[in-house]
Amino acid sequence: MRAAPARHRVTRGGEPRDAHQGWPASDLLTSAGAGKPGRHARKDAGIRSPGNYALHVGRVGALAVSLGVGFAIASAAQPAYADTGTTSGGESSAASNDSTDRPGVNRKRGPRTATKPSVTEKADETVEEPELAEPGTPEPVQDPAEAVAEEPTDTTEGRKDRPRIQIDKPLEVQKAVTVALQAAPELSAESVAPVVTDTDEAPEQTPVIEVAPAPAIEDAKPAVGTVTPKMTAASAALGTQSATPPNPLDVLVNTMMAWVARQISHTFVNRTPVAGPIVYEQNVLGQVYIDLNATDPNGDVLSYEIIQPEKGWVYRDLISGKFVYTPWALVTGQPLVDSFKIVIHDDTEHLPGVLGQIQTLVETVTRFLGIAQADNLTVSIPVTVDPVYQAPPLVTPIAGGGHTIGGEPAHIVSTVDIVDGDSVGLKRVVIKIATLAQVGDALAYTAPADNPVVGSWDPETLTLTLSGSGTLAQYEEAIKAVTFSATQGALLVRGLSISATDEDDVDNIAPGFVTVGVWPAPTLPPLVTPIAGGGFTIGGSPAEIVSAVDIVDGDSGRLSKLTVKIVTFAQSGDVLDYVAPQGNPITATWNAADFTLTLSGAGTLAQYEEALKAVTFTATQGAALVRGLSIAAVDEHGIANIAPGFVTLGVSSPTRYVPLVTPIGGRSYTIGESPVKPVASVSIVDADSSHLQKVTISVTTFGKSGDTLSFAGLPGNPITATYDAGTRTLTLSGVATKQQYEDALEAVTFTATQGGWTTRTILIVATDTDGVNSSAGALTVSVW
Repeated sequence: MRAAPARHRVTRGGEPRDAHQGWPASDLLTSAGAGKPGRHARKDAGIRSPGNYALHVGRVGALAVSLGVGFAIASAAQPAYADTGTTSGGESSAASNDSTDRPGVNRKRGPRTATKPSVTEKADETVEEPELAEPGTPEPVQDPAEAVAEEPTDTTEGRKDRPRIQIDKPLEVQKAVTVALQAAPELSAESVAPVVTDTDEAPEQTPVIEVAPAPAIEDAKPAVGTVTPKMTAASAALGTQSATPPNPLDVLVNTMMAWVARQISHTFVNRTPVAGPIVYEQNVLGQVYIDLNATDPNGDVLSYEIIQPEKGWVYRDLISGKFVYTPWALVTGQPLVDSFKIVIHDDTEHLPGVLGQIQTLVETVTRFLGIAQADNLTVSIPVTVDPVYQAPPLVTPIAGGGHTIGGEPAHIVSTVDIVDGDSVGLKRVVIKIATLAQVGDALAYTAPADNPVVGSWDPETLTLTLSGSGTLAQYEEAIKAVTFSATQGALLVRGLSISATDEDDVDNIAPGFVTVGVWPAPTLPPLVTPIAGGGFTIGGSPAEIVSAVDIVDGDSGRLSKLTVKIVTFAQSGDVLDYVAPQGNPITATWNAADFTLTLSGAGTLAQYEEALKAVTFTATQGAALVRGLSIAAVDEHGIANIAPGFVTLGVSSPTRYVPLVTPIGGRSYTIGESPVKPVASVSIVDADSSHLQKVTISVTTFGKSGDTLSFAGLPGNPITATYDAGTRTLTLSGVATKQQYEDALEAVTFTATQGGWTTRTILIVATDTDGVNSSAGALTVSVW
């Protein structure tokens, strides 16, 4: 078995020499004859040239190669091919006989001539004979790598060609033997290692090879000027390495055998590539190095197909084998979350053409049967890129108006601006009273409507923490809702720091700073200056107590209470009333026992001025008695005016105008006929009243028993009627307008039962709502 054709091939002919058609390996272990040297060792012309001995180790090399290559192929399970010459049946028989009588044969080498190798074709084989030196001439020093094994010349006719094993490089023999020994431990180096010995025989005598009992493998010592490969101690220990480079043919054969093995494995029992664990590493620029750790159970060559992500670009570093994810833009603020896919191919070495189609068919069948698995594996790789830079928030507050001790809490800022280069929201704001803090100082927070930010006050550290996920605008609104109050430390300006943390947990570099002025409690009282109204007429409409008023306060712009009291000439029935103007928050309570009206509620000075002008006075008696009213104010700090305002209100009697009734009659009545309306028309006039409360109609002159006045009522008219037959008087009553009473009078009817041929006199008297009676109006009715 061999991997390449023999370099030198010799064709023999003629009769078998000494009945040997071939040369069995056993001949190498026997001498040529009694007292003769080994077969292949020779000494030419008395000159010992170790370098020439390598020319005659062909058969030993052949044996070594046979063993080494055989064991190597058996252990590697790689195919080789056999190259044998043509051999006749006679040669087989001769070879068989040669094994019995070869030990006693004495062979002699024929004369040699110094000729170039000749090439002779016979039976499709080429014979190349090496150049031989003349007898007695020292052989030139040759490189052992160029040495070739020689065969004794055999001119016996009828001998056919025999297969030959030719070794070109002795050092490769050693390597092959070493590989064989490693592959088959039961063989020892001593059993196959030849030792070349020199003899003192004449050059004509054929050299022989003696096999030592158990020699160690030694390097040949070349003569001066020769180049002989040597095995180092390390290569001798390993048994597979030497200083010379490997044979390219061996490398090619091994590579091809490995490729064939992979193709067979991939076709019949392929396994899908395996990936993981995936290892990530990010550099300072935001690139992420991804080690896929992909392997193929069959040892196939892997290739990779990258399906690019949306937010970046991925390539494979050919040096490290890692995949490099590069974002499209520098990552700031929030981490960048992305993903991409990698398709791992193990079908890179797939056969082309018809063989590839057959391979694909076999792969499909084996996968269908569950013997093999898919070629490729798609791996989804999530990527999270940490921000390279995160911008801090910046808080810029503008101070409020300050706080007055004892007053309402003051807002710490009038406005505030928060910006962040890479975030749209905050996670936390910490407000702390940092300078000149006093016991009793406090920060309070009331969350605006629909604002998610909540507050927490720590009195120990004088810190208010606003927390919760909110936008920058929501935190600005929350800071503006924070108030400050104090109980002492007037004139000490407090310093407040405002620190912010954005939604990426990045704190501001420097906190915002704002000051709050603290002022002492105010001591100036309010001052009320009223101007009296026009007075009140008993029975008339309510009168306003003031026509104008002015309220001032030197240290406050608001009042908390204002009282109006009738302090002089108060009479039973006197009343102060208040109807709140629209949009005015002030309310009122009336105490009739002490004639006091109290206006209360937090309001500005202007709102209290408006409320005071809405207070009215009424009375039922005490005309000509001027009422005196005091007006006292208390500001928002609880400080009352030193002297109250004062106003007077005149009360007068009403002016009475008598109603005037002018009826028109002249109707006549015939006894026994239908009733008649005695009032054909009437006019009622009253200069100070638009309404009447009563009208009476009486039959006076020539009235008879049986005379009757009646009123049936009118639709929509509130007036009702009652008739007194004894006094022959009809009373119309009810508060109604003068027109309604005129309509009622014109609807009154008259009847009589006796007293014909006389004229009745009828009188009409009207009473207005002031109780004033009119003079009687008269009319007549003739009775027939």
